[in-house]
Amino acid sequence: MINKIKKLFQEDIADRKKPNLDDCWPEVSKRDKQRAREVRAFIKNYKGKLDVQILYYMGFILHHQGTKLSSSQARLLAKRGIELCKGKNTKVCKQIRWLYAGSTDRLLRLKGEPQKYGTQYHRKKKGGKYELYCIDPKTTDEERKEFNVPILAEARKLAKKII
Repeated sequence: MINKIKKLFQEDIADRKKPNLDDCWPEVSKRDKQRAREVRAFIKNYKGKLDVQILYYMGFILHHQGTKLSSSQARLLAKRGIELCKGKNTKVCKQIRWLYAGSTDRLLRLKGEPQKYGTQYHRKKKGGKYELYCIDPKTTDEERKEFNVPILAEARKLAKKII
């Protein structure tokens, strides 16, 4: 079953690399929902110990569903992963820290609140330029670095590079 989670993660990534993502978004969204259902079923039924990598895969999939519930679940998985990473700075530990920031920001955005870390971008109209969602000015760049997120100035530059 753990191999299935990895496969779902790879499918999630592949969906987002499509050159015409805007045009096929309804189909991608359906697949996101199905992947999230499968992750939830795995969580409910799996009795073994989960490592940081699997927590990251599952959280990433849930994060992409884009609902309050899935963002909360992704955040909880990321928090659990961060606890397992105490004192480590491996690639997956950096990824799980980013996932915590990203799922926190997505959850805040879905609640209509400013994001904390600056991980969420949007376009005001189809085909328009990307920009950062509203950001809480109290969050420092040091906090962003702690969660493997670009500092605010870099995040704004990234928005201009997103196609």
